[in-house]
This record gives sequence, C-alpha cells and structure tokens, in this order.
Amino acid sequence: MSLVRMTKDGQIAIPAAVREKIAAPASGLFDVVAEDGKIVLNPQTTEAAVAEDQRAEARAALQRIRARAEARKLGAFDWREWKSYRDEGRP
Repeated sequence: MSLVRMTKDGQIAIPAAVREKIAAPASGLFDVVAEDGKIVLNPQTTEAAVAEDQRAEARAALQRIRARAEARKLGAFDWREWKSYRDEGRP
C-alpha cells in the first residue's frame, strides 16, 4: 500500500511508482469514486477527457450563439448573400 498526500487545495500527489504501475502520466485525469469509506481512482486518457470537455464547451458556445441570434430576430441566414460578400473583388 502506498500513501498519498492531499494539499490544502485538495490536490492529491500520487507517488511515481504507483503512476508507473497504472501507466498514468503525472498530469493525468482520473475518475474518482467514493464508496464505503474508500476512494477509487480510475485513470482516464487525457486525449479522451480533453476532447469531451472541448465538445461540451463547443455545444455550450453554439447554444449561446443560437440564443443571441433568436433574440435579435434577424431572420434566416442567406449563405449566397454572405458568399457574395466573401467573393467581392476576387478574380
């Protein structure tokens, strides 16, 4: 059994030997499950966790954009009109 230390900010330092045993990087993300007085840390792949966070942020941003557009009541978006602005002055 290894001891871990929790800082006053709630950060947990996991010994390098344990991180190596579970193949988790020092800055890795973990799912934390607390049951029956025990805490279980399940390592997550950083890429998957970050990608999920980015998807959630993108969805939230899209909802804000749509809400603003609906509030302004600007009507339908005309792609042809905006593409013509983009193409002005092009050969």
